[in-house]
Amino acid sequence: MSYELYTTKGLIMGGFPSGESDKSFCVFTRELGFVWATAKSIRLSASKLRPHMSNYSLSSISFIRGKNQWKITNAQLHQNFFNLLRGNKEKQIICANIMVLLRTLLSGEEKNSELFDIVSSGLYALVDEEIKEDKLPVFESILVVRILHNLGFVGRSSLPVGVGGGVKLDADLVESFVPHKKELIKVINKALHASS
Repeated sequence: MSYELYTTKGLIMGGFPSGESDKSFCVFTRELGFVWATAKSIRLSASKLRPHMSNYSLSSISFIRGKNQWKITNAQLHQNFFNLLRGNKEKQIICANIMVLLRTLLSGEEKNSELFDIVSSGLYALVDEEIKEDKLPVFESILVVRILHNLGFVGRSSLPVGVGGGVKLDADLVESFVPHKKELIKVINKALHASS
């Protein structure tokens, strides 16, 4: 019996040990949406997959659908955002918060390439942009509003002007929203309250 192989970019949001040497991963993929998948023998020191499947990484991942679940057959690391942010605890916390938010809000295998692009470009901006530490909460708020808008929790009429996905998330945009920080937080709180 042959299985179809699916290869797509994926953000590794976490995982837990399974069996003696396997691990189950929570992955938000560009083409398949949110999936749980198992990698065989990945916890062994000789595993070739292990360096490519670290938490908070972006990798190209090959999956096959088994009888009951997805299985990871191959992976190629693109970026380990958590390692790239080493030395900046505040940025690492934002990275972790975004992954936790996604794990909370996403359910099931539904392709959402636009959301995947919003999140991955936001994480790249978190790494690349020179954002002052006191402005990082504004950066996080803009990214969270974009995620919530994409998922339908923030309507277009509630979306602050300039926060939309068509505008590059960079230090200049963050600076322009510093005076509107309270408005962003209000939009987030209202959306999260409605989602629970």
